[in-house]
Amino acid sequence: MKLKKIVLDLETQREFAEVGGRGKNHLLKVSVCGIYDYATDKYQIFEEKELSKLAPISQTADQIIGFNIIDFDFQVIQPYLNFDISQVPAYDLLAEIEKVLGHRIDLVIVTGK
Repeated sequence: MKLKKIVLDLETQREFAEVGGRGKNHLLKVSVCGIYDYATDKYQIFEEKELSKLAPISQTADQIIGFNIIDFDFQVIQPYLNFDISQVPAYDLLAEIEKVLGHRIDLVIVTGK
């Protein structure tokens, strides 16, 4: 049986300064969310108005993979979902890098941009 793993990344409508700083990720609003589903070998894109279609995919996933998804993406997308996405097993690449290096890094360092 193939596990249902998805890779998730999203972009926001607002910046931290527009919502009163960091720690208010739930107010940033989703602009677009993209996933790759290993089970179907397909990419899908969801605009804000389509996020209800993402809910059953993410809720039934065996694992959601992403960069800083626990402390960012999950918090941004939670207001659009009818379940607690933090209950879905996650593999957060930033957390794994932090375990190895002993400190957090910025996405700019990873991408070199």
